[in-house]
Amino acid sequence: MDQAVRERLVKGTVASPRLDAVGSLAFGLSRTRMAREVKAERVTLNGRVNTDPAQTVKAGDVIGLAGRGEAVVQEVGGPTRKGRLAVAVLRKAGGKPGAEGDA
Repeated sequence: MDQAVRERLVKGTVASPRLDAVGSLAFGLSRTRMAREVKAERVTLNGRVNTDPAQTVKAGDVIGLAGRGEAVVQEVGGPTRKGRLAVAVLRKAGGKPGAEGDA
């Protein structure tokens, strides 16, 4: 079993820079499911448990989801032609702290 940390850059658009919206993009969940996870205290924002799905996130913030890993918000861009925000998130999943190996 490979214990290497896998990183993947996820790009997409969100309606607003809310924790549930950006987290759902990063972890591939629906916004409703992500909001449920936030309220169940399974989500951390910058190392602290957060229970507010409407919390605003910005570039550099780290979103953690229990059992799924963490995601670092790389960029929250300006609005697209349809009025949505372009977001880039670096998702880190798997492995143990300090583990090395091929991904």
